[in-house]
Amino acid sequence: VGSIAKMSSVVDAPGKISILPFQSPQLPLDFRDQSWQRLQAAVSSIFAKVPLRCTSKEELCNLVEALCLNGLAPFIAERLEVECEAHIVSALGSPSPLTENVGVLAHLNFVWQDYCRAMVDISGLFLYFDRTYVLDQTNPSSAPLFDRGVRLFRNRFEGPQFDTAVLGMLHLIDDERRGKDSQEALLCSLVSMLTKLGLYGLFEKAFLERTSLIYRIESSRLLDALLLSDYLAACERRLVEEQDRCERYLCRSTSGALSAVVQDELVRRHIAQILSGFGGCVSAHRVDDLTRLYRLLLRVGAEQDVRKTWGQAVKRLGAAALRVEGTEEPRNVIPGLLELRSRLHEIIALAFQGSKNFAMTFQESFGESLNAEHQNFLAKPLARHIDEVLRNEADVRGVAKHMEGVIGIFRFVTGKDSFEGYYKEDLAKRLVQRLSSQEAEVLMLNKFKDECGASFTSKLEGMIRDVNTSAELQNKFSCEFEVKATMEKSG
Repeated sequence: VGSIAKMSSVVDAPGKISILPFQSPQLPLDFRDQSWQRLQAAVSSIFAKVPLRCTSKEELCNLVEALCLNGLAPFIAERLEVECEAHIVSALGSPSPLTENVGVLAHLNFVWQDYCRAMVDISGLFLYFDRTYVLDQTNPSSAPLFDRGVRLFRNRFEGPQFDTAVLGMLHLIDDERRGKDSQEALLCSLVSMLTKLGLYGLFEKAFLERTSLIYRIESSRLLDALLLSDYLAACERRLVEEQDRCERYLCRSTSGALSAVVQDELVRRHIAQILSGFGGCVSAHRVDDLTRLYRLLLRVGAEQDVRKTWGQAVKRLGAAALRVEGTEEPRNVIPGLLELRSRLHEIIALAFQGSKNFAMTFQESFGESLNAEHQNFLAKPLARHIDEVLRNEADVRGVAKHMEGVIGIFRFVTGKDSFEGYYKEDLAKRLVQRLSSQEAEVLMLNKFKDECGASFTSKLEGMIRDVNTSAELQNKFSCEFEVKATMEKSG
């Protein structure tokens, strides 16, 4: 139906024509009501999921266009809102108690999916209305027909029904955390519904509060029931599970806040209790546990706490290594320190990811523990240990490999003058008795020179030169003596 203009021409006099203005035809008085009655029947059929009867979609679209062209778009908007609200009220019904989480939530999901499907079909039927009146930018309250339908659904859904749905979703998530079957598809669909309704933020707040409470109770229970290694593994497993949950059916925007809540409850609130077992892990060389502990505490910004505890553990182990034997010159103290240093360096490299900060803490704490009682304690044992290595190790490469650790201990010797005296005494014996490889001796002195400078090794290098000069003179004398003896016999 459209406005049909008629043009009439009247001849007033011979040879003269008058043109009358366009005249719009008048709509029948019952046109609006009859048209809406047909459209209302179509909307009801869409909501009821039954085929349209006695009319075609094209005719219905023409009715919508005719009503809009004749200024009846506001009437359509008002009537559509009434129809949608009536359907929402009927479909949702009154809030029901959560006697069965899955059943209630599945019904809600069905109602929402069915309503969205219906609104898509209705938007297609009222497409002309949607493109003209609804999207008119001069109307501040205008919005696409589908969005208006979503807003109506939200207005009716907010309140007790929303609270019931959120509580049911939280119960399903709790069941999944306890190891029961996951309702992933249902939860994913409901989260999508809440997002479209603009209610996901309220759900997220309730979800994070519930998560905090769940893990606060669980962390206290697990700390009392599990060993530290098992608790750390449980913490990592829970963090992975929660991140996986975000990937599967929660919004990714929740990921950061969820990780922070879980980390706070499982780790941050128990830093002191977790670190109480740190020393035992270092002593037992449990690198995997230390790696987990470091990763977890690093995530909550507790690196300084770990470094402090690490330093205390290093001091304790270093002091214990010096008490291997109670004699004045413990025989095994240097091998024990070398083994301890190697183990602690391995922990720094593997568990602490080669952190320079932890390496620095090790240097400070280890040196302090080795010089806590008297500064010259290590000088003589270290010199004796080097003497034993140089006497017994024939392969220069073996000496070089062993000396890397020895130099690491040498750096902590504060009484280097005392060490030089002991080393000079042992060096003299080795040189005179030829008990070591001169190449190995030179290699060792070069390492000392790199650490302390040429002034530290100048006298020691002079001893080697003196021995070499003596050997050369001895060889020269022997050669000359043999020549002289030969000449005398021949003469």
